[in-house]
Amino acid sequence: MDNFTIIYNILKTLEKAMSLEEFDKDTISAESQKILFPLWCRIIKIMYDNNYITGVEVWETFDCNYSKAAGLDVGAYRSFCLLSAF
Repeated sequence: MDNFTIIYNILKTLEKAMSLEEFDKDTISAESQKILFPLWCRIIKIMYDNNYITGVEVWETFDCNYSKAAGLDVGAYRSFCLLSAF
């Protein structure tokens, strides 16, 4: 699966969750996307850096060569027209 498909799937899931009172973060996890955790962290960082999502904490670590990401506030999701953005 290419990265744009993964990004689209995550954003589509977040958009659907905006009308829910509670959100299960596992629905956008690396496991649910069937990708490795380092790739998931990099994709979350890309979406955060480009203002597609907020409420995420991204940090660099010395123990691995990729940025780590945690947290996600669905209410802070910014809805964009994905077809024109990607």
